[in-house]
Amino acid sequence: ILSTSLPTYDLYIDDTIDGQELINRKMYWPVGLYSINRKGKASVNASVPPLAETDTKTLDANNILNASSLRIKRTVNDKFYNSITYKYSPHAKDMEYKAGLITSSEDSENRIKLGTKTMTIEAPGFRRNATTLNYLKMNSRRQLQRYRFGAEHLTVLTNYKTGMNLDIGDTLILKGDEVKITDSLNGSTDFSPRIFEVFSKSLDV
Repeated sequence: ILSTSLPTYDLYIDDTIDGQELINRKMYWPVGLYSINRKGKASVNASVPPLAETDTKTLDANNILNASSLRIKRTVNDKFYNSITYKYSPHAKDMEYKAGLITSSEDSENRIKLGTKTMTIEAPGFRRNATTLNYLKMNSRRQLQRYRFGAEHLTVLTNYKTGMNLDIGDTLILKGDEVKITDSLNGSTDFSPRIFEVFSKSLDV
């Protein structure tokens, strides 16, 4: 899913810019990355559909403490996009973008009849060439895979042993059928195991 190489990134800076904005918005986000705090340190994660790894933990009836109140939420008001627009290759003199790419999800538009909701990504460091275009097409597809139907999210209370070994950016497998979670895709409790990503974490003592 992730490319082993990136197109050449040639960024023009003609004025004072905040360091955090430079890194997060101008460098990380155009290539599908975002900053996170992980294990007490600054880190980075990729904006891709969550993937299981060799050390991925499982949440089920044995370690979920709030099973009776657990509900999966999915909303088109947050974390939902059916179109990705890239603006790139700005002119060195006036910084006006000279190239763009629009990628839409027909499946999303057919299923969710709410018109177009666009994620706009400004990529001032990318220049117009075949390598850049291919990379932006790939990254647009990844973003749509993650957001085209609205990302599912839920708040899980786990036992201490399980929760302490989870951190932001980790993936986990949720066995919802064991705790009778309603599947937001079909409205039933026949919930097949699904992979989620940890976005936030807190300790209740």
